[in-house]
Amino acid sequence: MLTRSVKKIEPNTESDNKSLFQDYLEIPNIILLGESGSGKSHLFKNSSEYENGKYYTARNFVLYAVDSDENKTIYIDALDEKRSRTDNDSDIEKIIEKIIKIKPSKIRISCRATDWLGKTDLDLFKPYFDENGGYCVIQLEPLNNIEIDYILRENGTYDATSFKDRAAENSIDSLLTNPQTLLMLIALVKNNQFPKNKRELYDKA
Repeated sequence: MLTRSVKKIEPNTESDNKSLFQDYLEIPNIILLGESGSGKSHLFKNSSEYENGKYYTARNFVLYAVDSDENKTIYIDALDEKRSRTDNDSDIEKIIEKIIKIKPSKIRISCRATDWLGKTDLDLFKPYFDENGGYCVIQLEPLNNIEIDYILRENGTYDATSFKDRAAENSIDSLLTNPQTLLMLIALVKNNQFPKNKRELYDKA
């Protein structure tokens, strides 16, 4: 599903009416941020197929990306799993060196929002981005009602209204806006269990 809602973080000097992930695919270099469980990996895998690109995790990109990836759209997922806030810049620099070596046509990189160091990280990538068509940093928005209904239908829950009403009655409707917790909730409801809070959801799951 490439129609996930996003908001643009950088560059903040531009104004546009883009609101969906697929609207940004014309941009050569994309940084995608999102909360844990927000669907970054799922979106990247689907989008890499859509763009006839190549999907890597940040952990295996430096090791396994090859020269034949030249001129392809490269997806590098989960930058946050490659390094933490306490790491130095060497891991990112190795990724950038590999990108320069294989010469992809476009680059898409995802990172958990809480592990993206803002200008500190962007400054490492920006010289490459500026020399290769520009960039944007976008962030996944929480699921909206249309997206929630789509996931419910795709997972066998056809009475979306009743499902959402029950979640609201139990004061856990906020869990519906995150794909990971929504899917966990769907699985439990299929077993006739409806948790009363997030902690109970994780315990039962």
